[in-house]
Amino acid sequence: SIKSGFATIQVFEAYAEAMMQAEGNKAALRAIKNMPEGVAEAPQLQLLKSHILVNEKRYDEAMAIVAGLPPEFANSARAMEITGRAQAGNEDFSAAIPALQEAFDKLKTPKSAQLLYKALKNNGQDDEALAVLKKAADISQGYDEADLFYVSELAKTDKQAAISFYEQLVSAQPKNWQAMNNIAWLLYEEKRYSDAYQW
Repeated sequence: SIKSGFATIQVFEAYAEAMMQAEGNKAALRAIKNMPEGVAEAPQLQLLKSHILVNEKRYDEAMAIVAGLPPEFANSARAMEITGRAQAGNEDFSAAIPALQEAFDKLKTPKSAQLLYKALKNNGQDDEALAVLKKAADISQGYDEADLFYVSELAKTDKQAAISFYEQLVSAQPKNWQAMNNIAWLLYEEKRYSDAYQW
């Protein structure tokens, strides 16, 4: 444990992450700062610190930390995601996109897809942004967060395609009331009132 003096870097990292979840970013930064000499400087803790700094909108500080990490950490998917988030936070979307693309290619998570989507969208690349969400939805098994985010964004530009997507979802999950409600709402927006009422 931490108090017994036998803690590993991973234990300190888990402790700082727990502090971030339980008490917030500032408490986690304090926890890292107060760790024993040599621990806070460990690349894993510095990477976590850069993540927390991005959460705090201290983008330049976060990027400076990532830039100073050993290559195996600085080139990791997590570091790419942190760097991309920081660049997007600084509204440098053209720089953020390659980092976020690399993170998504490695991680393939709904979160990494959403970060890349937002950067592409803010850079005026709407079609590419939607394609990222579609890819994330295709990667995931079943209907989950990635699918729902994709279809909610799709509905903004192609309501009929979104309706078809929801209909497929309802056919796979007949008691998915959220999907049924969303079909009805989209049909209503399309002024197809009698169709909407059936849902």
